[in-house]
Amino acid sequence: MVQDVIKKASNISFIRWQNDDTGETVFNIPIWIVALIAIVTFTIIRLRRAH
Repeated sequence: MVQDVIKKASNISFIRWQNDDTGETVFNIPIWIVALIAIVTFTIIRLRRAH
């Protein structure tokens, strides 16, 4: 289930930051990595508040 979602997300979505001067792609980050980081951060914050 989770793996299917990750596969779909990684196929669809990349966040791209481009350098305006050169037009080069500075970052090319899959959405699911961003989501994973957000989930981990949120979990850590909740755990700290609980204690």
